Amino acid sequence: MLALLSTTAAFFSSPQRRLCAHTDGRAAVLLKLVTNRLAASAGSSLRLPAGPLSEYLGSRHSDEALLSATSVSGPTDGVYECELSPIKFFTLAITPVFTMQIDREPAASAGGAVAVRVLKGQCRVGEKLSRTISIDALNEVRWAPEASGGWSVDTAISLELAIKQAPLRGLALRAWEAAGTAIVKGACEANGKALLANLKEGYLGFDAPAVEKKWRKRRMLFGENVRRWVLFGGRAWE
Repeated sequence: MLALLSTTAAFFSSPQRRLCAHTDGRAAVLLKLVTNRLAASAGSSLRLPAGPLSEYLGSRHSDEALLSATSVSGPTDGVYECELSPIKFFTLAITPVFTMQIDREPAASAGGAVAVRVLKGQCRVGEKLSRTISIDALNEVRWAPEASGGWSVDTAISLELAIKQAPLRGLALRAWEAAGTAIVKGACEANGKALLANLKEGYLGFDAPAVEKKWRKRRMLFGENVRRWVLFGGRAWE
């Protein structure tokens, strides 16, 4: 196992690591990198009290909670640049660096759904972006009313790592895949719980009447056919 961990760590930092022999004065390529993939998914659930959940999740006031990133810039044309919490991957700490987009279905009293999609996924190892690791992810949030008058919220997060590294075979490959998949699944579970906690905090602090008042003021100034604007974070969102 120690040899497996050392092999995994050594090949993340270089995009084209090779072993060469120089017995006859010429370099011969003895080893090429291969791409291995690790994928997992996990779901989490939460109950929230009655209130304007559809209005909250249907507006950009919930964007920060849905992204659940440690740093966010944007949006630019509806796209965010984000960094997420590091993932402890064997001997490494890799930081997901995502270009993300939030797709919303029309909110309704019967509930709705939001998908947070990764348009481009990279990983930073240390201070540099890795050229041997790429990452893809999808987060889906669904909510529905309960008979009690509250809301049930479910999130499903899927994550896939594509890693270029030294070839592994047989038992070594199976052990690496089992351990790596467990790590990826743990990251999905941790991110899902953090996202729901952020959603709960944002929802309980959401003031729907104040938002609607701002919309009415915009319509009075610009007319009924103008696109809706939501003031968020001191900026105007279209």
